[in-house]
Amino acid sequence: MSGFIKGLTGKAPSEYGENHGEMVKDSIIGFYSQDTEQLKIPQEINLDIAIKAKSDFYTMCSKNIDIKGIGFTNDRNFIIKRPDLPRYISQDIIRELPDTLVLQELTIYKPVNIPSDNQWSFKDKKTKQNLNANITDEEFKNDFLLGQYPLKSTRNNDIITALVRYERQMINGEEKVVGKKIDTVFKFNDTEIKPIPKQLLFNLPHLSQSQDEPELDLFDIR
Repeated sequence: MSGFIKGLTGKAPSEYGENHGEMVKDSIIGFYSQDTEQLKIPQEINLDIAIKAKSDFYTMCSKNIDIKGIGFTNDRNFIIKRPDLPRYISQDIIRELPDTLVLQELTIYKPVNIPSDNQWSFKDKKTKQNLNANITDEEFKNDFLLGQYPLKSTRNNDIITALVRYERQMINGEEKVVGKKIDTVFKFNDTEIKPIPKQLLFNLPHLSQSQDEPELDLFDIR
């Protein structure tokens, strides 16, 4: 960390003594005055959000034709010239995250009745949130298309109990769900297709949790 600060400020932290405010100010100036190639961030430090903010700042400046340069002092010494602004704009930082698995009870809103990889539409029975997802349980899909699990002819809802996989990424420091899949369908209406493994019941967010628990609220399942 001390090496990173010296790389930003040109000084070791010990040179600032008790003047922590000055060190923070110099660090911010150093962070914003180094372009994407110059800025060397240690692997153990996650500054993705700050890098995105910096990139957005320089993107905004580049779109304003009245801005001829950027400086960090009270005088008119603009150390970053307008032609150099693109060098301070970075690409999105994407980090892969482990998938999250959730047991959910889902009301079928719009099924797919033909051989297709189109998404089904559901509504979570507990949270009332909408969920569009591909079904990757090929056995269930084939049996459904063969008529083994007919939809109700009444106004009563068709419901499945399923293991839902949320594919996640960290994009510019923010966790986002980038894909949703129905891994396994355990129950269709009153028909048990296969038992839910005990390890899933013990280790995953699942149906017995009360509605005010936060697991599902971590995601925007629309």
